[in-house]
Amino acid sequence: MKFDSIVHPTDFSETSLNAFSFACEIARKNNSKFHLVHVYERSYYQVAGSGGGLTYQVDSAAENSLRSEILVQLKHLTERPEARDIKFFSKLIADIPAWRFYEEIPEERVDLIIMGTRGVTGLLHGGLVGTNTERVIRHSSIPVLSVPEGATFNGIKYILFATDFQDNLDTVYPHVLDVAKMFGAKLFVGVINTRNNFATSRHAYEQFEALTAKYPYNNVELVVHNDDSVEEGIQGLSHRLKIDLIAMLTHGRTGIAHLLRGSIAEDISSSLSTPLLTLKA
Repeated sequence: MKFDSIVHPTDFSETSLNAFSFACEIARKNNSKFHLVHVYERSYYQVAGSGGGLTYQVDSAAENSLRSEILVQLKHLTERPEARDIKFFSKLIADIPAWRFYEEIPEERVDLIIMGTRGVTGLLHGGLVGTNTERVIRHSSIPVLSVPEGATFNGIKYILFATDFQDNLDTVYPHVLDVAKMFGAKLFVGVINTRNNFATSRHAYEQFEALTAKYPYNNVELVVHNDDSVEEGIQGLSHRLKIDLIAMLTHGRTGIAHLLRGSIAEDISSSLSTPLLTLKA
């Protein structure tokens, strides 16, 4: 998987700036096209119609002023030290939900979305609202790299690919390998056992050996970990192994399927302190 074209949505917050730094490192390493995207709302004013009703028209002067201000802020991003030697393209998108930004870049083949995430807790988490990052993970077919607030880029030496071997990994695992090779990283294939979802070590090793025979890599290791939940297991394993990047397959469930079963990848994206790469099954 070569990241020829990267998209980074920004709202100019500290969380976005943090993700921007990650995106710059990956773009530089891959000589990627870097698309900076900002979503904004237009200003409208009311106009009385001939029939007595009201219609709404765009306030062109206000919009032009707003767009100019946003473009200046985007230019400031491209002038930051971490942005050196990167080719940037800026795009402003108006009047759509912020998480649907990727739908407005049809002229370019997008290989990776890199965005910051603050995470949420309580009633919003895993419910009807969720964060913009969770929504992108759920709906987009494009791989998403979620960078949590406060994460720092010190290279990628250790990658954890979390799986239960219940899915066909042929469309996902080779991409994870490509990322490991890109950074010369050690890859851990992590199986998280819980009370409700338990696999014997023998079964895990059989699946691991079949996978690595099909897709060889000289720096990969299987790790079987027991915990109360998959989310806690991935968190614990990540800290113990000093993981720099977690990779997971996501089914991107929507609608009633999402409400009933949720998405482990989305749940983890809102609570991790480690960057998470999600790839759609």
